[in-house]
Amino acid sequence: MIIDPGQLDRPITIQRRTLIDGPFNPIEVWADHLSTWAMMRRQSEDEEFAANQYYEVRVATFVTNYTDDITAVDRLVCEGIIWRILGVGEVGLKHGLEIKCQVLDPQPEPEDTYG
Repeated sequence: MIIDPGQLDRPITIQRRTLIDGPFNPIEVWADHLSTWAMMRRQSEDEEFAANQYYEVRVATFVTNYTDDITAVDRLVCEGIIWRILGVGEVGLKHGLEIKCQVLDPQPEPEDTYG
């Protein structure tokens, strides 16, 4: 399967944990590692309830050009949303890369309409 460059319509940034010097000890932060273009395929959107909050659970696969420099310990940012990488898989013989991701967005609890 060859990746059609015209379908890579979303800019994404891969971020990686990095240590920086803190006032007393090194501090772990997320730093931009790689920026590229990708196609997004949504897999599911669900709602869950935990710790007295509703959560929208979204799973999507981002398809991009091949690189061997993305791992499941990195994270992906697309359109201001931070996605946790669940897995990374090769498309064809290094034709592309599929990055399966999940995001959890806390949603406000529905208001009690009965007062």
